[in-house]
Amino acid sequence: MLRLLIIAVALTLPEIALAAGGGGHGAIPWKEMAFHAINLGILIGTIVYFAKAPVMDSLKNRSLRVKQDLEESHTLRKDAQDRFDDLEGRLARFEQQLEETRKEAAVEAEAEARGIAAKVEEEVAWIKEAAEKTIRDEVVNARTSLQREAVELAVTIAEETLTRTISADDQDRMARDLLGAVHGEVNANG
Repeated sequence: MLRLLIIAVALTLPEIALAAGGGGHGAIPWKEMAFHAINLGILIGTIVYFAKAPVMDSLKNRSLRVKQDLEESHTLRKDAQDRFDDLEGRLARFEQQLEETRKEAAVEAEAEARGIAAKVEEEVAWIKEAAEKTIRDEVVNARTSLQREAVELAVTIAEETLTRTISADDQDRMARDLLGAVHGEVNANG
């Protein structure tokens, strides 16, 4: 504060001297200058005396506010950095989980594809077996049917042939021979 007072006096002395000189006689009116300097000193001292506490309080409060603002800013910056680090960590974990999920999905898809392929192979084998069994059954049925038709045809042909070639006398003779053979068999057995 004293420095401020000295600077103010030094700056105002030449102006006071000119104002007190009244026209430039060449003599410096030291008395008037001293009087004005004392008045200025008293004025500045009074201002300093009454304004010192509020100015100092204001400066102190301002300093405290700046300090608090800096601390709050530091705290907010630290919180923001912590949140950023947390988000960055979560993002890295998310990317890792995403990659793991992709790998698991690929493995599951491959396993499912193998399962489907195995099931398809089983179904193809079952269909093939069923088709082969059906074919075998149809072949057996066809053979049986053909044999039956062949037997029926042979019987019909034999019947027609016998009807055409064997006369009534031949039929009587064959019936007697058959009865004689049956009779001889009955007698032999008892």
